[in-house]
Amino acid sequence: MVNVTDRKRTSKTRHQHEERYRRIVETAPQGVWEIDSSSNITFVNPKMAEMLGYTVKEMLGTCLFEWMDDEGRTLAVKNVERCRQNLQEQQEFKFCGKNGLTVWVTVAAVPICDRQGHAGALGIITNISDRQPTEISGRKQAEIALQAALREASLVEAKLKAVLDNTAAFISSIRLSPNLDWEYDYFSSGSEAVFG
Repeated sequence: MVNVTDRKRTSKTRHQHEERYRRIVETAPQGVWEIDSSSNITFVNPKMAEMLGYTVKEMLGTCLFEWMDDEGRTLAVKNVERCRQNLQEQQEFKFCGKNGLTVWVTVAAVPICDRQGHAGALGIITNISDRQPTEISGRKQAEIALQAALREASLVEAKLKAVLDNTAAFISSIRLSPNLDWEYDYFSSGSEAVFG
């Protein structure tokens, strides 16, 4: 015989836990959303809707990719696929909100499966607009400039080395050592002909 009191107690405890988690998610300072295996939004908390200037009702059932620009969509498609392979992701995105609002966010996504085993994802979204886009664009520009400078320096070094290694001339460089003596730190291959 099943003890009805235990069943009621278990049901009440489960309900209390569910209610606690619901309050946490709905009052969290971060946005929270859940997408299904088709990348459609099946849950969104009020904070996420507020970030983009919409209501929860307006966002439910829409595709995750509707809220991103083309660059963000491309990145998100890759991340959703990685989530389906049980890989956690965290990326910075530019979301497109209501009336042209731009919102920079960090999205931390973890894979979840429904009862049929179809993979979706749960996303925790933090608004970082106060340090975007200036910080991101500045950082990207600096990275691009640094990479270009390194490539250029590498090409110049390779060309110079090729010239020096194939010249018959005596070419050398000297530097001041830590003990203040002058030392040779380079001789061209043509130096061998001069000094043997």
